[in-house]
Amino acid sequence: MERFCVIAFACFLTINCANLSAQTNWIKYSNNPVKEWSAQASCIIEEGTIKMWYASGHLGVSRIKAAWSNDGINWNNYNDGNPVLPLGELSEWDYAWQDTPEILKIEDTYYLFYYGDSTTRLLYFIGTYDSITCAIGLAKSNDAENWTKSTFNPVFTKGDSIDFDGRWIESPTVIFNENTSQFYMWYSGMPWGLICKTGMAISDDAEIWQKHPNNPIVSVGPFFYDFVGVYTPCVIKSENIYEMWYSAMPPVEESWDSLTIAYAVSIDGINWLKYPGNPVYDRFYPPFSSDSDGVSTWAPEVIYISDSNKYLMYYDGSNGINLAMSDRDVLFSESCDFYISEDISINQGEYIQLQALGGILYHWQPEAGLDDPFASSPIASPIETTTYTVLIVSEECINTKQVTVYVEPVSISNNSYFDFGLKLYPNPASINSEIFANCNFISANIVVSNIFGQIVYSGTIENNHRVLDSNLLPSGLYNVKIIESKNIFHMKLIIQ
Repeated sequence: MERFCVIAFACFLTINCANLSAQTNWIKYSNNPVKEWSAQASCIIEEGTIKMWYASGHLGVSRIKAAWSNDGINWNNYNDGNPVLPLGELSEWDYAWQDTPEILKIEDTYYLFYYGDSTTRLLYFIGTYDSITCAIGLAKSNDAENWTKSTFNPVFTKGDSIDFDGRWIESPTVIFNENTSQFYMWYSGMPWGLICKTGMAISDDAEIWQKHPNNPIVSVGPFFYDFVGVYTPCVIKSENIYEMWYSAMPPVEESWDSLTIAYAVSIDGINWLKYPGNPVYDRFYPPFSSDSDGVSTWAPEVIYISDSNKYLMYYDGSNGINLAMSDRDVLFSESCDFYISEDISINQGEYIQLQALGGILYHWQPEAGLDDPFASSPIASPIETTTYTVLIVSEECINTKQVTVYVEPVSISNNSYFDFGLKLYPNPASINSEIFANCNFISANIVVSNIFGQIVYSGTIENNHRVLDSNLLPSGLYNVKIIESKNIFHMKLIIQ
């Protein structure tokens, strides 16, 4: 179950619902905070009840606690406000500190991800708040009250010293992708250069994680509002679109007091389009209160109320967790004035220019066979019938459209220079081999793609039948396409 909410929800106190405009324009609850001296909320909704896990001080140390609410405003503490997880034993990875919880429920199992640290307690009391042992852990429960820490803990650790997450990781946000049966995690990472960015990782079991090779998948800039910080993400999946809200830091002297909340969307969870109207929320949104809004907004947690088509956003303020609310009328808006090419047929080896109009930003998938998947009008040369989905983003509307390119096969003619047993050799090839085709071509092109569908080499075949030098590519398995006029050959190539 992904992070969808199915609860009817009335407009909360003192807010005029008619003034709500979009998930990119929020209306602040006038009596914030709704949860005093608490931070970093993570919520799910079950049978009309909002359940929140959050961080709060306990005997001078941050711990994970839980509460529940029927209206999103008035909260009741579980277990008399005591922590839901024990600290680790002396010298264990989460001995000193726990915060930034993330709650997820899949079937009958609750998953609670959290930040842990073994040195923060000592450093905090001597005034040097600079953890070097931070990691992310996991606890599971069948009743949301009795928790068992994973034997794999910590299940997620920071990178090497030169990596974008080599100094600090925290603030996981996790969904379960039912299409792939995998857990997707997005998290904050900080290097020793102090520029915080957002990374992604994938897991089959929530305990063994693989970081995405293109991390960080959401970087800073090029805009002023997030030029030096992109962190504490919250991700939900709405039909075929991922939505992310995150804390954004500009390059100003008092940057920690200038944080805002920004918004981005994606159709794969990896490539994100930042909303053109960012930032979407800051502490000065009315009604302003010096008590609850004295410091920057931080750590957004957004849940969608499907019955009323509204979002609730919990975020950190000066003295607790604050609340804002919004309609959903930008995402999937019925007033979208978007255009996309009609379905079309081409022959193998031909190409066609697709077109989408009405947006400011675009992302097409699948990317294989496109010259620029982020263009409004990319050139497509699919080798088989392909349905392309494009995410279109404007300030007024966000939606997807689809177009199918039907590829008609072309028979190979009996030309004298074609060997119908065409092969590449040597195959497998060593890292320093020259790779050849076992026939000559008058004029042919070659396209090499990796297992992710990314084109890693393209060119013409040289010296009649030499294909390429293997040192142009790292070791691995590749798909090779050789095109001569309207004749196409498909082969596999292994470089050892």
